[in-house]
Amino acid sequence: YNTGEQDLYTGIEMVWTSYAEYLTDFEAWKTTYSAATGTDAIAALEAAKDLPSEAQRDELHTSLQKELGPLSDACLIVWKQLESYIRDSFPPLVYQDKLNAAGYVYYSGASARNWEDVQGLINDGELFIATNTAELTTGGMPGTFAADFTTAKDAFDAKHAEFLQAEETAKVQRDKKVNANNAIYRTAMDMCEDGKKVFRQEPAKRDQFTWATVQALVKGSQSSHSVKGTVTDNDTALPIEGANVGVLDNEGTPIEGKEALTESDGTYKIIGLKNGQYTLR
Repeated sequence: YNTGEQDLYTGIEMVWTSYAEYLTDFEAWKTTYSAATGTDAIAALEAAKDLPSEAQRDELHTSLQKELGPLSDACLIVWKQLESYIRDSFPPLVYQDKLNAAGYVYYSGASARNWEDVQGLINDGELFIATNTAELTTGGMPGTFAADFTTAKDAFDAKHAEFLQAEETAKVQRDKKVNANNAIYRTAMDMCEDGKKVFRQEPAKRDQFTWATVQALVKGSQSSHSVKGTVTDNDTALPIEGANVGVLDNEGTPIEGKEALTESDGTYKIIGLKNGQYTLR
C-alpha cells in the first residue's frame, strides 16, 4: 500500500463504514457478502492497529543500545591496560604481533561502538591473557587483572545478548505488523473493486470505494484548519449571541457548510478549512 500507516487505517475504516451503509447493495451483488464480512474486516483492522508500532517495537532495543555504551567503554579501558602490559612484557620486535593477537585489529571499530568489534576485541584479549599470563605478569600485570578483564567482558556480553534478542524480537514484530497491514489492505481493496462495479453508474457512491479518492479525503481532513473568535457589540463590547458567522472565498461567495452561530458568550468556531485566505462575514 502506497500510504502511511495511520492513513491506511483511517482509509480502511472509511471504506468499511461505506460498505455497512450500502450492505444491501453488496449482498445483492454477491452472496458471499454479509454483515459479518464488514464486522470481521473491522476486527482485523483493530487487531492490526493494536500490534506494536515502530516506536514501541524499538523501545527496548534502543534502551539496551544506550546501556551498551558504558559497558563498551569499560571494555576499552581494560583492553588499553592490557596493551600497556603487552608493551612492557615483550620485546619491540614482536610487540605489534602480540598486540594484534590480543585483538588490536578490532580496536578502531570498537572505539566507534561497533558492538561486534567490541566483542572481537575482548574475546581475543581474554584469550591472550590466558595464554600469556606468565609473560604479562613479568611486565607488571596485577594478579587480579585477568578477573577484572573477564568481569568487563561478561557484563558486555550479557547486555549484548539481550540487545541482539531485542533486535530479533523487533524484526519479528515488524514482519507481523507488515503482514497484518497488507492483509487488511488486500481485503479492503477486493471489496472496493466490487464496490466500484456495484455503483458504476453512481459516481458519488463509487468514489467512496475508490482508494485514491478516499486517501485524498483522509489527507485533506488531516491538513484542514479551523477559525474561531468572539463577536461583540461595537459600542458596549458585550458578547452577541446568535450572530451568524460565515466564510467567504476569494470571490466573496459564501462557502457552503462553513458557518456557525455564536454561543451565549459570543464565541464561534468553524472547522474544516483548507490552507488559504478567507473573509469572515
